[in-house]
Amino acid sequence: MEPNTSVNSVSSIPGQLEGPVNLFKSAWALFKANWKILISIIVAPMALMYIGQIFLVTGNLIMIIFAFILIIAGAIFSIPSQPAIINAIHRLSTEPGVKIDFKEQYKFGFELFWSLILLMIITFCVSLGSLFLLAIPGIIVVVYTRMYLISLTLDGKKGVEALVESYSLIKGRWWRVLGRLLFLILVYLVGAIVVFGIAFVVKSLLSIASDSTGEAVLSIILTLAYSAVLGPLVTVYIYRLYVSLKATRLSNVNTAGFKKWLIAFLIVGIVIFILIPLISLGVIIALSKARVAENPFNRANNPYVSSYDVESNILTTPK
Repeated sequence: MEPNTSVNSVSSIPGQLEGPVNLFKSAWALFKANWKILISIIVAPMALMYIGQIFLVTGNLIMIIFAFILIIAGAIFSIPSQPAIINAIHRLSTEPGVKIDFKEQYKFGFELFWSLILLMIITFCVSLGSLFLLAIPGIIVVVYTRMYLISLTLDGKKGVEALVESYSLIKGRWWRVLGRLLFLILVYLVGAIVVFGIAFVVKSLLSIASDSTGEAVLSIILTLAYSAVLGPLVTVYIYRLYVSLKATRLSNVNTAGFKKWLIAFLIVGIVIFILIPLISLGVIIALSKARVAENPFNRANNPYVSSYDVESNILTTPK
């Protein structure tokens, strides 16, 4: 498989990847300069879902129905929002002075809707199959396929080919990519601690009781605000890492072996996905039968319970 060179030039010798601190700095700079459009793209579906969650705590039947409609709509729009924001970040990075239109970005995202759905299903089954067999191969596969969404959005790779393209980018730099992803997780955790601290202070100042509607609403609002900032920032960081991988990738990467493993994991994942509900149903039925059999009031097992003979119309009482 020939490496795709649609974004950056290819080097025959892998160069030095951009460090995690520099990746974060460049991500922050782009986010700070374009935060309005980036937040609007990513926050729209999240806002629908979080507003739906707020309505859920009202207890009103009509509001609960409306809440479910909002949550479902938010879930649907969250799918095209991913390629929409990646494409926006790419255009902001490569087209000086470009004006990003919210509707146009979502139109682009919806064009990849079903391709992304299929890719998400494939990725889920591959991850399930690889993690089920052994945890370590599962972690390896997860890191190697981390760029699948960008491969779909910017390189036009669909299905398994998007995962293979991601592998060809990361090949030879697995540990360095893992380190940069762990740095991103650390940033996320630090941010979460800050948000948790803010929530605690606000609850104390306003004397909001625990497990109250006010606490639930406050938690939803703070989570939405945090996600509105961190979501685009994380995406820009991953995009910058993708650009660095693209510019320093190995040439002539042999992807045939990895593709075979992906297909094997995919088959295992599909089998597990089918078997889990069947096994769960079988366990539920077996437990139900066991409870019925152990019930002391079960006529079949209790000789001291009267029974009625339908055919002879006679009520028999045990002696």
